[in-house]
Amino acid sequence: MNADNRIPASSPWGAVQYGSVVADGIITVSTAGHGGVRISPERFKQMPAALRIGRRRWFEEDCEAALVGLAFADDLGLDDRRRAQVAQSVADWFPTKWEAHFGRTLEPGESYLRDKETFEVATADQFVADSALGDWHEDVPEGMVGVTALRRGDGARGRFLVAHDRYSQRGKFGYVLDEAVDVVWSSAPKLAA
Repeated sequence: MNADNRIPASSPWGAVQYGSVVADGIITVSTAGHGGVRISPERFKQMPAALRIGRRRWFEEDCEAALVGLAFADDLGLDDRRRAQVAQSVADWFPTKWEAHFGRTLEPGESYLRDKETFEVATADQFVADSALGDWHEDVPEGMVGVTALRRGDGARGRFLVAHDRYSQRGKFGYVLDEAVDVVWSSAPKLAA
């Protein structure tokens, strides 16, 4: 292909401290704070449109790099396990791109982000805990968890005491308060401004 394989001095995340050519036209870089993958203009043209992020050729390492892995799995020499991992990462963080690439709709449980969005819609009118203090805190009674919660539908915040056993059963996206069981935490410490 004879793509541009030069390691750049800078990246979207700052000065490049280390770079490596992982395949012709695909380089990885690391910086003091983050890193990612850059593809050449030639690779960009080869990348399936469904997996592109606009006209960008840089992909951060945490989630976006999986798009490059999925697009160029053969050239990167990915084994079956790694191919499944990058496909799952794309399903989790870019479900619409995954669906466009594979031509099918993801089912519930197949995408972290899609499941989170579904949870947030279903619980928009309920308080969902977004922080918690255990009974080690002086204002939390023994066997309880003190929670701060948000009701996304109207932005209301509340503070509640929840039995530890109930709180330990929380789901992947947080504890949904049951206002008939969980009590308002009247002795809660003041929130920082």
